[in-house]
Amino acid sequence: MVNQVDFSAVTNPEANSSMRISVTVPGTATQKAYQDALKDLSKRAKVPGFTAGPNKRVPDQILVNYYGAQLIKTSALELITDSAVKKAIEDAGVRAIGQAELVQDPESLVATLTPGEPLHLDVKVDIWPEVKYNGPYTGFMVTAEAPAFDKERYDATMDRLRERACTTAAAPADYAAGKGDAVIVDMYPFEVLDDGSRGDALPQLAGGEEVEIVLDEEKFMPGLMEGLLGITAGQTREIAVNFPERLGGAAAVLSGKRAVFDVTCREVRTRALPALDDDFANAIRPGLTMAELREEVLSALNQEGDKKKNESRNAALEAALLERITCEIPETLMTERARQKFAIMMADMKAQGTHSDEELRGMITPENFNKYKDIARGSTTKQLQVSLALSDIAEKEGLQVNPLEVDDQMELLRAEAKGEPFDEAAARERVEATLEKEMVLQWIAERSTINYTEVAPEPSA
Repeated sequence: MVNQVDFSAVTNPEANSSMRISVTVPGTATQKAYQDALKDLSKRAKVPGFTAGPNKRVPDQILVNYYGAQLIKTSALELITDSAVKKAIEDAGVRAIGQAELVQDPESLVATLTPGEPLHLDVKVDIWPEVKYNGPYTGFMVTAEAPAFDKERYDATMDRLRERACTTAAAPADYAAGKGDAVIVDMYPFEVLDDGSRGDALPQLAGGEEVEIVLDEEKFMPGLMEGLLGITAGQTREIAVNFPERLGGAAAVLSGKRAVFDVTCREVRTRALPALDDDFANAIRPGLTMAELREEVLSALNQEGDKKKNESRNAALEAALLERITCEIPETLMTERARQKFAIMMADMKAQGTHSDEELRGMITPENFNKYKDIARGSTTKQLQVSLALSDIAEKEGLQVNPLEVDDQMELLRAEAKGEPFDEAAARERVEATLEKEMVLQWIAERSTINYTEVAPEPSA
């Protein structure tokens, strides 16, 4: 084995948590690597006119003549580089990340490699970064935001619950449908051509028979509710609409189209929302009182508020922690994290239906990824620095994630997957990292001063 030879190596730290390794390979090692490369090649060589067997090797000179010295020396150089770099990294006591890269031109090295003669190698390898602190990682004084009680969301939640318990009644024959009423209609869409004439029928994704429509402008495309106001049972109307520019899923084929619906009203029904009392609460869940329902709704909204409050607190603590650390990020970690973020961005675009599959495939190129990595370099660097610091603090303080919490989260992921396969090892790693981050930030928060500023809730869209 080549790695049994003593190599003379000098290691020098370089920027971005990398190391340059200068290795002097003795002649005995270059000779042995060359012989090992020949031996390996002889096991799989297929030279015309020569039959190899279990105890019969292809002679070295025949291999050199047939395959060429450059191929054999290239294999020898790979053996030398792997062994020399591995030994140098072990001697330096550092944790390497990714693959070492030759600083010199590989073809030039192959050309200068002479079996039995010394060889000088320069390689560069990323190493696991060290977090350095210029102050304590506790005792911060930060300001965070705490959302005020959102009465609008509370009222909207109650309204949605009342909608579910809504009762309807058939309206009189000549009753004109008004806002808040429901109509049962048969509706068939047709495309409107550029000249304003009627084109072919459109897919029945937005139409059909006995479709129930509640006359509420927030629930249907613009124009439809307005066209149905005042309609009576038995009446037929032609209603022009414009489909939204971007629709997801199967409805994407209708995106941005002008259309006209032929609508026949079968029935108009009036709707009555229940009063906010114990009968209403009991209809939602037997035995539930109105007071208990209000408490449950408030508790759910408070949980959302607490989540936003913690997110604001954590962001403030992360920013404060960044001021007290220095940590160079190796390019290997930068590329790995940027690749994860790029994949998430592509998945979000697909889920939102903003781009077709063909468009997304065209966007996933090395050039686009490198552009994204450069644009996101600043934010990615900060994210990695925070993650490394929090992991370092966890190790220093002996903080460990509860394995049962990890198992619980994994069970939730399996349930969400609904039997579809996914990379459980990678998912577990992400879960552990997330729980560790939350745990350490909570630990820091308990040893810091957090001043909360109440902020008004965001207006509803």
